[in-house]
Amino acid sequence: MYTEYPIAMVEWVDSGAGHGWTSELTGVCLITSVGFLINEPDPIILCEAINHTKGMSKYGCNTAIPRSQVKSITYLSESVEQNKAPEERVRMGIGANDGASLP
Repeated sequence: MYTEYPIAMVEWVDSGAGHGWTSELTGVCLITSVGFLINEPDPIILCEAINHTKGMSKYGCNTAIPRSQVKSITYLSESVEQNKAPEERVRMGIGANDGASLP
């Protein structure tokens, strides 16, 4: 399947918070998000839906994740740009880690 943007699963660390009095402290959370990968490398922007109707808002329900918080990105589909030759992808600034975890 080819889309305007690749579909990706991103594992990332989010802050945790506790409210009120408690005997247990809240730690950070490991989150898994899936969506259209709109922007990379920083921030990573995932979008739940893309509207192709002219004259209307294009992106629905987007999440911006600081690159420093990302543990891994797994590509679940390809985009038109990902079908280009590797040297062209590097020139365009598109990551070369298709389907691989990031360090």
